[in-house]
Amino acid sequence: MFLIFKKKLKSFTLIETVFAVLMIGIVMSVTIGTFITFQSSQKKLNTLVSAYDNLRVILDLIFRSVKVGYGFKYCMLNSATNQCDFKPFQNDNYVSSDIVFVRGDGKCVNIYFNNNDNNNNNIYFYSTTSSTTIPCEDERENFLNFSKLNLDYVKIKEFYFKNIGCEDFGNGLIGPRRIEIYLKADINLTNATKTVEVLTTVTPKTISCK
Repeated sequence: MFLIFKKKLKSFTLIETVFAVLMIGIVMSVTIGTFITFQSSQKKLNTLVSAYDNLRVILDLIFRSVKVGYGFKYCMLNSATNQCDFKPFQNDNYVSSDIVFVRGDGKCVNIYFNNNDNNNNNIYFYSTTSSTTIPCEDERENFLNFSKLNLDYVKIKEFYFKNIGCEDFGNGLIGPRRIEIYLKADINLTNATKTVEVLTTVTPKTISCK
């Protein structure tokens, strides 16, 4: 005679099941929320790094070009013609956001800040492909060949060159002629704006103090 024992199977009650589902939902909500926050922060960080790198490249290009430049001229807007009259860069402490000069390799360079460019405020850079004998200011007519330097989400708020001139330290010591470069930009991030200001000076090798 065999005895058959039936094992009673245990199962979750309805309350236990609802509680387990609720706990899983809470954990998933926290996990997904953390992931979304991390992803948003990472995207903002990547945008910021790219913007800083873009500004570094802009300033490096301008700095290296001005360093070996000569024959600097700045734009003086003619109110009658609404065109630029380029004047020699001689007056000390004069500020301009539009200059032309000859680089050390003989190529003409025009650096131009357009603060009326559909409210985008961009910096443009133009360099001739070869050395030229015509005045560099005439190359400005080739505006279509200008290259926009800043990224779309990097809005240049202010940009200028300032001729500091030759500083007199006394006792016959005359400092080198320097050109100040100032740049202020807004970096458009998600629901935020980061403002960056850069001020530096460069001493062109071909400009001497007499």
